[in-house]
Amino acid sequence: MSIQNKKRENQDWIGEKQK
Repeated sequence: MSIQNKKRENQDWIGEKQK
C-alpha cells in the first residue's frame, strides 16, 4: 500500500469518527 493511499484512508477514518 502506498503512503498516499494510507494517508487518505486515515483521513476517511477520522472523518467517520467525527460524524
